[in-house]
Amino acid sequence: MLSELAANESENAPDTSSEAYEVDVTQALDRMTFSGIVTVNCEADVIIKSDNGVSFKFEQNTMSMLAVKGIDTFDFTSVISTELTDNASDKLTEDNFVMSIDYAYSGKLPAKAEITIPVGVEYAGKTLYYSRVLENGVKLIDSAEVDENGFITVTQDSCSDYLLTTEDISANAAGSTESADTEDKRSADTGTQGIAVIAGVAFIAGTALTLSRKKK
Repeated sequence: MLSELAANESENAPDTSSEAYEVDVTQALDRMTFSGIVTVNCEADVIIKSDNGVSFKFEQNTMSMLAVKGIDTFDFTSVISTELTDNASDKLTEDNFVMSIDYAYSGKLPAKAEITIPVGVEYAGKTLYYSRVLENGVKLIDSAEVDENGFITVTQDSCSDYLLTTEDISANAAGSTESADTEDKRSADTGTQGIAVIAGVAFIAGTALTLSRKKK
């Protein structure tokens, strides 16, 4: 399946190359080379394409070397897998799993990027959910509809490891026992309990002071 996706990339990928500077990569770029690309971005959109069909688009005059200070190599390749081997969430199943995307690049990007990923025409017209894999669970980053050619475009400003699923599997997803509403309720309950404790302490202190005065 992945070989078919890569083979059809050039003819089916969304046309984002109008007046854009394109870079095809199969390996990491050194800082000097990448700095030249950032300079070009002052005058044009930059699209960085890898050989598996994934592409990064940076809007004109948004990229900055200051944003990636301390990074010496820039690797925009990635590994896509349609086999479920990750147990990042107990809500991740064979039924809702689409693919995992592991980017070689890790950390903050030089600017916010539109990342286009080939998922297959069988998902055309469907909304997929793009989540970042964390140490304990996942975090929803974006959701989007797959276009007629089987590509989805998401937006992000950093890279790590991600999952595409047919439903939201993040901790704050509807029906989750760890939803934002639950956390808010916990906070409210904790605050109420705190006020009650403070009031109780104040009452005890006041009573002790009254008794002390009566003894005198």
